[in-house]
Amino acid sequence: MKHLNLPTLCFLLLLLSLAACDPITMSGDLPQATGTQSALPIAEGAGGNEIEKEHQVMALPTIAPSAVPRTMATTIPPTAIPLPEPVETKEKAQSADDLIYINETFDFQLPLPETWRGFEVTQNQHEDVSNICFTFGNSSPVCVLQIDVYPKAAWNSLSRVPNDYYLVENEQFVFASGPYMPECIQLDEFQCQRYQEIPEILAGFLLEAPAAEDFGIYLLTEDRPATQLEESELNSLEVQDQPVIGMSDILSYDGESHGMRLSEDAYRRIQALFSLPVRVDGIPFVVRVGEEPIYAGAFWTPLSSLSYDGVVILQPIGEQDEMIGLALGYPSPLAFTGEDPRGDPRIIEALDKAGKLE
Repeated sequence: MKHLNLPTLCFLLLLLSLAACDPITMSGDLPQATGTQSALPIAEGAGGNEIEKEHQVMALPTIAPSAVPRTMATTIPPTAIPLPEPVETKEKAQSADDLIYINETFDFQLPLPETWRGFEVTQNQHEDVSNICFTFGNSSPVCVLQIDVYPKAAWNSLSRVPNDYYLVENEQFVFASGPYMPECIQLDEFQCQRYQEIPEILAGFLLEAPAAEDFGIYLLTEDRPATQLEESELNSLEVQDQPVIGMSDILSYDGESHGMRLSEDAYRRIQALFSLPVRVDGIPFVVRVGEEPIYAGAFWTPLSSLSYDGVVILQPIGEQDEMIGLALGYPSPLAFTGEDPRGDPRIIEALDKAGKLE
């Protein structure tokens, strides 16, 4: 038997040791990089024996997580953030003649052009963002304009947002929209025309909705009988700068009977409207919330023999605990036709917010 010399024996033992520990030899799997190492293939023609080719790795430099620049983080665009199922609410414009969208949840308003008449709004409430989507019932259900509202903490957690996405912010929320491209994608002709109007619309974005204190009953600037009100559009009626009955004049308002208890000064002011000679054809007024006219009516004297198809405030007689009422028709509700405008949600909401509603 041929004896092996010591160097040869050590070399063979080294080979046997490598074979016993080699994960490729034992299992056939690729080597897994550990720590900061990554298994990289060796290019053809590289130096080294076959074992070195299979096991050579390159050490990569490490960056501590706290040292990663904010701009290096990869984020999904805000509109594509995976969120829980939304809670959806849908609303139309506040009235047929209303082209000012008012969002009382986030206290902002958005004036819209005449071409947006008939718009509808869907508000989706997510965990980290609310999406307010403007659509049109006469077109396919595509969100032509979307306003996103983020709590400030959620906004600050975004590492990157598109250019021109930010609109404005208040103490609680950040408002964003866009960015809007010149081209129309997946929009029909009508939607495309509305889409191209968005930059001008967003320029009119206002953070504060009309305050409840702006509720009032206003006299007209011109002297005209109430019986001619039907000949004029509500928006065309010019009113005086100050209301004859303002929110501060109302001590309480009954939401069912629409009776109001006024301050003593306001009650005397209404009585003075009926000084001699008393008008028997009515004194017109307009009920408004903020700058928005809600409906027209007339102060009316019980001395009149004329009938009136509208909302009336009858001449207050005596003290009556400073109470006046908004009634339908004169001399009785039988004279009134049409829908009752007194319970308009904007009026009720304004009175409720001001603590006047009973």
